[in-house]
Amino acid sequence: MGDTNENNEGLLPSIHPEFASSSSHEGTGIVRKRGVIPSSIGHLVPKSDTETKVIQDTQVSFQLVVDHLRSNALVYVLSVLVGVVFGFALERGKVDEYYYVRNQMSLTATFVMLKMFLSAGIVSVCSITALSYFGSPIVKNNVKVTGDFMRVYHRGFPALIIGCMLLGVGLTVSGSCPGTVFAQIGAGSSQAGYSLIGGVIGAVLYGLCDASKTFQSFHNVARLDPKNNFLYGPRFPRWAAALVVVSLFATVCALAEYYVPWKVDLLKLYPPEDVTWTKVFHPFVAGAIIGSLQLVLVGAMQQHLGCSGSYCTVVANVMFFYKTSPHFNILKTRYWQVLMVCGIMLGAFISTKASGVYFASDNLLKWWEALLGGFFFVFGSRMAAGCTSGHGVSGCGHLALTSFIGVGAMFAGSIGCYYAVYH
Repeated sequence: MGDTNENNEGLLPSIHPEFASSSSHEGTGIVRKRGVIPSSIGHLVPKSDTETKVIQDTQVSFQLVVDHLRSNALVYVLSVLVGVVFGFALERGKVDEYYYVRNQMSLTATFVMLKMFLSAGIVSVCSITALSYFGSPIVKNNVKVTGDFMRVYHRGFPALIIGCMLLGVGLTVSGSCPGTVFAQIGAGSSQAGYSLIGGVIGAVLYGLCDASKTFQSFHNVARLDPKNNFLYGPRFPRWAAALVVVSLFATVCALAEYYVPWKVDLLKLYPPEDVTWTKVFHPFVAGAIIGSLQLVLVGAMQQHLGCSGSYCTVVANVMFFYKTSPHFNILKTRYWQVLMVCGIMLGAFISTKASGVYFASDNLLKWWEALLGGFFFVFGSRMAAGCTSGHGVSGCGHLALTSFIGVGAMFAGSIGCYYAVYH
């Protein structure tokens, strides 16, 4: 669920009417008919039926390609801008620090990551629910398309749980996740590059495994019926399910803030002069910014927040000579997500330079931990069909049951790894 389909049909303009119907040239008395193409100087050049059809089909196809490129240019620009905002919020909220990711799993030392994660979930749920009720017909259709994707495209419980637990192990070992690693690179971490390399290795191995029919079949073992994959239904409306989830998340956020106030949390890593509103964001604010990105992604782009598929996109294009699974090949054209994670790097870089608060926890991570963790969080997220943002922000935002189960498995893997290895 970290990724969605590439259906941009709604962004493509219709074929110009002159390609589909007859029309008159005013003042010439000549009728332009189907199968007759105007020349560059305004005269009509009759052709044989076969030749005319070839020319016309070519012209229409070329027009569609041009229109598609123009439309996708807007999508790609929006992808970069979304990434910049995402990266800026991650860095400014300091959830990109290894210290706050790994030590979150102690459930006692720090709550920066949890506060940001749940606040992003709250705003994501509210944004997508609001779009589903109050959006324009096109926006409502985009919510339905992305929601239907969540409903249908999910793993069976064994693949979901094992994949998310591996993702969770990667979170603790590397202090990162598929999207956060790009913010860490942008913020100047010297170890994040190893996590990126590990993630690419994980994507390569996943592609090789996913070419196996046995591996593909494992994805569908004990798979939930798609019609039961949402928390809402005919007897329990969407707004009511959203209210329950938001209330639960907000309660946990309030308790976490009461137990460890955000400034106390940040003072564990930064000097007092750096813990100001002009240099860092409250985790609730940073999370709210990230969750609100769904308004653009779902409402305008018919996509949703997720990062792990970008690794497979790059690898699938490099491994063009190797026949992988249909699923892996679908990710080959997910260029918008590659541009988004590049935007995350840029946004984190801009935030760091603007605040003057630099990455502070490189000393907590060894290069091999970053490499190993990167491998786990990409391989696991692809097995589970979603990463931290894909399941946690987007899947939960759509109120998908499998995403809530996946998030639980992710934290179980993270916490278990923390107490087994680092406590």
